[in-house]
This record gives sequence, structure tokens and C-alpha cells, in this order.
Amino acid sequence: MAPLPVCISLRTGQVLELWSGLQSPEKVAARRTRPQNQAQIEASLAARAAHDADRTLRTRFPIVNLRIESELLMFIAQTGLNLQQAHTLRVEQFHYTSHIDG
Repeated sequence: MAPLPVCISLRTGQVLELWSGLQSPEKVAARRTRPQNQAQIEASLAARAAHDADRTLRTRFPIVNLRIESELLMFIAQTGLNLQQAHTLRVEQFHYTSHIDG
């Protein structure tokens, strides 16, 4: 899996940054209201580095869920099915043929 943040370019030109449950470093720095000692800073950086290094579903599930949801919504838009129909449809029951490219 890719390193954080995962950046998604939108048609509008904006870029969506996904941190998979973490906050961006800029937001973390802006939210600090009291000074931290060196031990707290090091512990925070170590925890963040460990979370970023763990590229399993345990830490990346929000991004995977977003991908599944977007694929489902594209499928619904292309087929005209509603959510209940798409949810109960089994793979072997679905066949798609493009009318544009044959």
C-alpha cells in the first residue's frame, strides 16, 4: 500500500488527502494548546511512525472502505440498480457488455 497521505485528484482540480485515521501533521501542530516536553513529542512521533509503517488492513481500513464504497456507487450509477438490488446480486448473476466498445 502507498505511504500516507493517499492523494486523490478530483475533477475540480482539488486534491483530497486521506490520512487513514491520522490527522495531518499541520493540523496536529495547530491544535496544540500547551507545550509538550521532549518525551511526549518523541512518543507521539514514534506512535505516528509505527502507524504509518503498518500497511495492513488494521490501519488502512478507512481507505479500503472508501474504495469499496466508491466502486459500489459507480456500479449502481452504471447499471441503474438500487442499493438493495446491488447488495443481493451475486457475481455469477451479473454480465455486462459495453455498447460503446463492443
